[in-house]
Amino acid sequence: MRDVDKLRRNYVYTWQFPLDVVSLLPTDLLYLHFGVDFAFVRINRVLRVGRMLEFFDRTDSRTNYPHIFRVLQLVIYMIVSIHWNACLYYQISVWIGLGTDKWVCLLYSKLPPRLKKTRTATISGVTSNSAPLPAENTVWAPAPATQ
Repeated sequence: MRDVDKLRRNYVYTWQFPLDVVSLLPTDLLYLHFGVDFAFVRINRVLRVGRMLEFFDRTDSRTNYPHIFRVLQLVIYMIVSIHWNACLYYQISVWIGLGTDKWVCLLYSKLPPRLKKTRTATISGVTSNSAPLPAENTVWAPAPATQ
C-alpha cells in the first residue's frame, strides 16, 4: 500500500490508535507531582504489549527460521517478565520502606561491601563507564579465604 493518506485514515479509526496515543503520553512528568518513588506513573507503556505480540505473530509466520525466532521470543518474554517482577518488587519495597525489614530492598548505603562492588562492576560494564560510579573507591578483589 502506497497511499499515505488512506493508510493514515485507516490507522486513526482502528482500536490500536487510542492505545498508542495513551502509551505515548509523557507520564514521566507526573514524577514532578508524585516524586521518583512512585514508578507506576509509567504503567501506560504496558499498552504497547499488543504491538509486540502482533510483531511476533507476523514475523513468526514470515521468517525463514521460525525455530530460532521462537527461541529469541522466549528469551524476550523471560527478560520482560523478570524486569516487571523486579519493578513490582522495588515498588512494593518503596511502599513498605527501603531497608526496614529483611524482605524489602536495602538502601545502597546499607548494602554489604561485596554487593556494592558487584553493583559497581555491573554498572561500569554495562554502561561503558558513562554512568557516575559511587563515591567509594573500591577495588574488585576475591573474598578472603575463611579458615
